Amino acid sequence: MKNLFAIIILLGVLINHVKASELKIHAINVGWGQSVLIEGTNGKTILFDSGLSSKRQVVIDYLHQQNIQQLDYFLLSHNHADHGGSAQYIVREFKPKQSYYSGASKNADRVFMKNWFNSYQELNINPPIGIPLGYVIDLGDGATATAIAVNGEIENKAAVVAQLQKTDPNYEYPNATHINDSSIVILIKYKGFDYIVSGDLGGHSHNGQKDFETPVMMSALLSGNNNVYTTNGGIDILHTGHHGSKTSSNSKYLDLAKPEIAIVSVGPNQSHGLPNKEAIEDILIKKGIKVLQTDEGKLSDERTNTSGFVVGHIKISTNGESYTITSDETGLDTIKQNVIGESAKAGLPLTSNVDNAVIVPPTEDLAPEINAYLSSDLVFNAALSDDKLLLSAEIFVDQKIVKSYIFSDETHYQVNYLIDKKIFTSGEHSVFIKVVDSANHSTNSANFTFDIGPVIPPSVTTYYEVENNDAIESANNVADDINKIIGYFPYTNDDNDWYEVSLVAGETLNLVLTGPMDYNQDYDLYLYSEGATLLKYSEQEGIAEQLSYKNTNSAKTKTLHILVYRYSGYSSKKPYKLTMSRL
Repeated sequence: MKNLFAIIILLGVLINHVKASELKIHAINVGWGQSVLIEGTNGKTILFDSGLSSKRQVVIDYLHQQNIQQLDYFLLSHNHADHGGSAQYIVREFKPKQSYYSGASKNADRVFMKNWFNSYQELNINPPIGIPLGYVIDLGDGATATAIAVNGEIENKAAVVAQLQKTDPNYEYPNATHINDSSIVILIKYKGFDYIVSGDLGGHSHNGQKDFETPVMMSALLSGNNNVYTTNGGIDILHTGHHGSKTSSNSKYLDLAKPEIAIVSVGPNQSHGLPNKEAIEDILIKKGIKVLQTDEGKLSDERTNTSGFVVGHIKISTNGESYTITSDETGLDTIKQNVIGESAKAGLPLTSNVDNAVIVPPTEDLAPEINAYLSSDLVFNAALSDDKLLLSAEIFVDQKIVKSYIFSDETHYQVNYLIDKKIFTSGEHSVFIKVVDSANHSTNSANFTFDIGPVIPPSVTTYYEVENNDAIESANNVADDINKIIGYFPYTNDDNDWYEVSLVAGETLNLVLTGPMDYNQDYDLYLYSEGATLLKYSEQEGIAEQLSYKNTNSAKTKTLHILVYRYSGYSSKKPYKLTMSRL
């Protein structure tokens, strides 16, 4: 009996070991949009995009079903709401340890992006930063997730251009002017398994987009970096760009990639004819690539493809030598097609061997490698890697340790350290990082210098009151960049001045009122909602008043009305001053 118990325990250990050595990729059905969950063999989790705000609960519930309580990484492919509209809610629910986006400035001022950044500030956790090109996330057992394209840039650009000019002498590398082409592209590798996912990266010159797919794939083929390199056997699974749009999945790209399976994140809640017949039927399916859709497209649009298999949530599990695809048809947005049961028609669950074996070169006993740079906003970035486990790292500023790291099971790590200008005197300073691995090899990065200039107070943008604004209906509209209002009560019967301002979700408005010191005046300060409900007030005796108000709504920008009221005193030709700050 003891032997039987021992066998049962051993089997349990083996089963857990097998499960732990699997890499999992989930294409979550969020309708029109995209959300992909990646689970490493080491338990590390990455959420790549989160879909529209209206689909936030779908993603939250799905992650909880996978027993995820906190995300290790949250990546936003590019600044579009169908990829990150629900991002703020994901942050509040799963408090990611590190978050990245493309770093593009276009659309960064959209409400959903502001709400996303504000959610980190509210929780006091690491905010999103631009992901460095070539950044590697260690997924355990040699598995990696690598940013092979960021904001229109790739590795080995010169070599890629030279290679493409062999067949097209006039080829020039494109400029990323469309926000879609700023998308992050991630290559997942595990032994012989390869999977690529992007946001809305272009594959054709159409509607302002350019063909970035072809040079991205060529870069992967030419790269000497084993985390990026893809052999001529191609990749196993392609997550198509831009929801199967006609701007994506060009023929040359697919000939280089050679995928067996194409996944399309799509839904009927759009008016763009997605997924497009030209991309799905005329290119992917004609090349013998099996197309799996998370949902159906808008069937009333004649541009929409109906040849893909609509299978709902899609899960890929791989041990690096073979992979298995399963699906969950619950949660499909609409059932205008006879889609229930299409998983079986697609041959799911499907198990396939990977297309090629990766030959891993013999490893040398190397010291840690550091790829470091200092950004203009004084963020010290260092990509650490080693053929062994990393042990520790220390950041030095002016030869003094300012930050220490102790690693557990990482062979790759990205350091992002914001240098606080407030704690340094003006003048020149220096920063570098020292890294030690498990074999006690150490490496120092290059020494980067930076200057701290004298503290300059923020510029003041002033708004001057415009009469007649003595009623809420005629309130002066004050722009968001205004931080000082100058107003007057020059007449005895002029006792009310109204101003209208906006306050984005999660932001706090601070108001400080100072009146003139003549004629025994007494001022009061009031803050009202858009519907004229009193929110806050200050009725101190005298000319000085102040109040603060936070917009606790997680998504909505509020319109507010400020009332400056002269409670008593005579008219004056001297102004009152109302200063405003938003935090």
